[in-house]
Amino acid sequence: MPIEPINEEQARAIYRAGEETVVKYLVELSAALVTLHKQCADLQQRVKTLEDQLARDSHNSHKPPSSDGPASPNPKSRRKKGKRKNGGQPGHPGHTLRMSDTPDYVVRHRLENCPFCERSLQREAVVDSEKRQVHDLPPMALEVTEHEADRKQCPRCNRIVTAPFPEAVKAPVQYGANLQALGVYLTAYQLLPLERTAELYRDLFDCSISQGTLVNFQRRGAASVTPVIDTIKQQLIDGEILHCDETSANVQGRNHWMHVSATETLSYYAIHPKRGRDAIDAIGILPEFQGTAIHDCWAPYFKLSCRHAICNAHILRELIFVEEQYDQKWAVAMSDLLLKIKGKVEGPGPLPRALSQRSQRYWIRQYDRIVRKGLRKNPLPQTTAKKRGRPKRGKVRALLERLRDRKEQILAFMRDASIPFDNNLGERDLRMNKVKQKISGAFRGPNGPAVYCKVRSYIATARKQGHGVMDALLNAMQGTPLPLVPT
Repeated sequence: MPIEPINEEQARAIYRAGEETVVKYLVELSAALVTLHKQCADLQQRVKTLEDQLARDSHNSHKPPSSDGPASPNPKSRRKKGKRKNGGQPGHPGHTLRMSDTPDYVVRHRLENCPFCERSLQREAVVDSEKRQVHDLPPMALEVTEHEADRKQCPRCNRIVTAPFPEAVKAPVQYGANLQALGVYLTAYQLLPLERTAELYRDLFDCSISQGTLVNFQRRGAASVTPVIDTIKQQLIDGEILHCDETSANVQGRNHWMHVSATETLSYYAIHPKRGRDAIDAIGILPEFQGTAIHDCWAPYFKLSCRHAICNAHILRELIFVEEQYDQKWAVAMSDLLLKIKGKVEGPGPLPRALSQRSQRYWIRQYDRIVRKGLRKNPLPQTTAKKRGRPKRGKVRALLERLRDRKEQILAFMRDASIPFDNNLGERDLRMNKVKQKISGAFRGPNGPAVYCKVRSYIATARKQGHGVMDALLNAMQGTPLPLVPT
């Protein structure tokens, strides 16, 4: 309701008009003030929401670093500064280019004349020699191996018979396993686009190869490693700890989700149109898994029958946001507390250790005290409107309720030394797949995502188990992929 300004004469006129007129005016004025107050509160909340959106980046929210933009703040690490200086420490042997004991070629440089007096030295004996080595690549070119199979006529049956070719030689002209493995290495591991990979073949090997052929290389690799991927999947189901995460992926112009299930020695990727329970059931790992799943507190995970542990890296980022945007000191105290507990669990030894029952009770009391303090500072909003559903709690209150209600999962790392503090392993496993999306833009074929996920699962698992990627791919292209069973 709009309020029209009045001057002193108009105000006196209203007063002289009598009590009824004054009361009516005050009622209208009060209603207008209430409306303006509500509009002001709504606008303040809207401004705060927009300010919160602008203030979120990778250091205080779930947003990836790639979304920060050029105006992103410098990263602030909560890791304490160590006592050692940067660089190699005293006693470190170092690594440098060393002379080879078995050079491939030796080029001898003869000394014909003395460089000072120009006397001939051709008949003088060599006293000693000085050696220098150049490490370089040989000239790169394709090698063509021709296989000739003898054909003979059997004197008994008079049939013309042919000697068998090797199993890998199936066509009159074909590419070898090394060249195919390199193509998969460049496209699925080094993440080169198909066009640039084909250009690399032309420039380095004078080999004209099409993008379609490179895609076929990946398909052959995926078909070869399929039994290994099934073994990886079963090992993840049977394990005790499982890192889970997901990220968006563009498939033929539509948003899909790439899911990862991983451990220290295994990685399994899958792409699905959905993010939630439909995808989890279709992938088929988490519904059968009975160990502890490490994740970012996304609701569909808690509908599974396995045990749960929440990624504290996500919690710390949200606490940083509350500290910076709302200036609430309890968030600083909670961050410090979680990091202190982490330090106690990791301890001075090489392996983490679960805390004693007494220590656990102490840290839980500190944890509960901070949560209660935060809840008192952020009470539930009072509302008189009869609206269905829960009232809006706001980001800070929602975080506090999560800290209160999910305390067991947040502090799981304190009770079980095998449970990590965060889900960084799962996030690392997804990171390079986001790089691929930025380079290539999207998967342009319906079968491309499944092929890529199989090859990438094989590569990531091989790396975790200490195998060279190129050697692992060469085995796969030869039809004998590595079993990839962790020892």
